[in-house]
Amino acid sequence: MACSIRSCLLLGWLFLLFSQHALSAALPLEKRDPRPVRAMRELRLAMREDTGGYYAVWRDGPGGDYDLLIEARVDEQTNTLYRRSARQFNSKTKVRTVTAREAMLSFWKRKSTQPLESIRHIVYNIIINQETLDAIQHVVDSNQPRCDEGWCRVKSGEAGFQYLVENSPHAKGSIRIIDDFVEFSNHYVSSFDWQDTKVDKNPWFRVNYQVRQEQH
Repeated sequence: MACSIRSCLLLGWLFLLFSQHALSAALPLEKRDPRPVRAMRELRLAMREDTGGYYAVWRDGPGGDYDLLIEARVDEQTNTLYRRSARQFNSKTKVRTVTAREAMLSFWKRKSTQPLESIRHIVYNIIINQETLDAIQHVVDSNQPRCDEGWCRVKSGEAGFQYLVENSPHAKGSIRIIDDFVEFSNHYVSSFDWQDTKVDKNPWFRVNYQVRQEQH
């Protein structure tokens, strides 16, 4: 029996909707191509020397507030980039214009005599992010990672590693660095370390990178 005009239109719309959904489910999500870390000048970042070898790195925003403010330092002897604080949003506009990830890498690019490809560790000092603190505590309670001499470690493939990637912004950001920037296209995260909170209540979190060519 022929359908009415209204019924036919409804059936046609439902068929089109189902077809589009099935097609989108079958196609892989588009992944952005990695790009080079931009220079501080291009990001409109300024810096000044702070205490303990750290530098304050910031970007001015509207209303006399910062769009971004971090503290970072470079240790070329150990190929380590340190970050001790980060504020990524303008308190007035609530908009993020530059990520702390790219800002600290751009700082290395400006301050270090070594290329970005030489970075092997990123250390986040004085962790106050509750998501990271909760994720660490969960791994400690559930997975009993190796803890010795005041710090703990989980390696890639071990229980707890993926939980940190999924639940800690610091661990998740370490993967984003690899995905987002061409300088890290040969890097991979080999392990996460953190300060044992039973020893120190001002914990740090360290991301350890290796490069594929370094495998033996």
